[in-house]
Amino acid sequence: MRNLILSAVLVVPVAGLPIVAGCDREVESEKSVEVKDDGTKVTKEETVSETADGGVKKEESVTVDKPDAVKKEETVTKDAEGNVKKEETKTIDR
Repeated sequence: MRNLILSAVLVVPVAGLPIVAGCDREVESEKSVEVKDDGTKVTKEETVSETADGGVKKEESVTVDKPDAVKKEETVTKDAEGNVKKEETKTIDR
């Protein structure tokens, strides 16, 4: 019984964290896929979200998938203050 009470006391604050922190609300989302003559597939995704504090966050993602070659994915995030964060991932298929 003591372990059950201790577990409940530890779990309740963690379970309530998303309520206190808030969540992003998606305002707009767009996705396009383009297939080129050589079989390369380019996928572009753009998402605009409103943060819990009222700011706007824009994420852009471009994925290039070449057959039997290198797959490249780039994600760009821009917030209301103009801060830009870029992430690039390369994967080699063999």
